[in-house]
Amino acid sequence: FSGPGHRVCSRGTTTLNTTGIIEASTLESSLDTGKDCCIIKVREKGNRIIVRISKKATILQLKAEIIKLENIPHKTANLQLRTAFPNRIFDNDEDTLENLSLYPKATVIARFL
Repeated sequence: FSGPGHRVCSRGTTTLNTTGIIEASTLESSLDTGKDCCIIKVREKGNRIIVRISKKATILQLKAEIIKLENIPHKTANLQLRTAFPNRIFDNDEDTLENLSLYPKATVIARFL
């Protein structure tokens, strides 16, 4: 094999791969990448984060994971998540990723207000 490759992380781990993208997982096991896994690519000020999280997770949980990965001392209320196309802002923290059609994969843009 050649190239940088990608690693599926186990619960609570963070990996910086050779392309400079932060990858993290909140799944119970590194093998749990099946039908309940939601892969969210997050863009924030030139940074890219890949979060693997349950499709039942809420926007609030996704925000908390992004803040933890970025090591930023902001509160989740100050973080706005949206998609570029179609342009939608996710302002209800209780909505699940699955209900918002962010499952199985999506790209969101994060912005601190």
